[in-house]
Amino acid sequence: MNTARRIAVDLDAIPLRDHIDRLARLAHICLTVPRETPAGSAETGTSDDRHGLTRREIEVLGLVAEGFTNGEIGQSLFIARKTAGVHVSNILRKLGVTNRVEAATVLLAESAARPPGN
Repeated sequence: MNTARRIAVDLDAIPLRDHIDRLARLAHICLTVPRETPAGSAETGTSDDRHGLTRREIEVLGLVAEGFTNGEIGQSLFIARKTAGVHVSNILRKLGVTNRVEAATVLLAESAARPPGN
């Protein structure tokens, strides 16, 4: 699966990469995922989101948007349920929302506003 993911990244096939990541999470397979910096952009350190979310928080937010519980997030990312809960709390605070549905709505709204391929 790492090879397939690497090829998807090299081809800039973002939907395929996301599908591979989703399958790996569902199968509880830990992929070795290198940090990806979008072409033409400077390295942004630990945060690459306009809301100040870390890469891990963005990953957790994606799972929240898919309806995962803290326990399921923990299992998928190989972290403790309590750690997943801390990530979710940080996401809610940074997004300025009060619950998981509002957080998922922010993610979905931003995804819809983004041009295809970005």
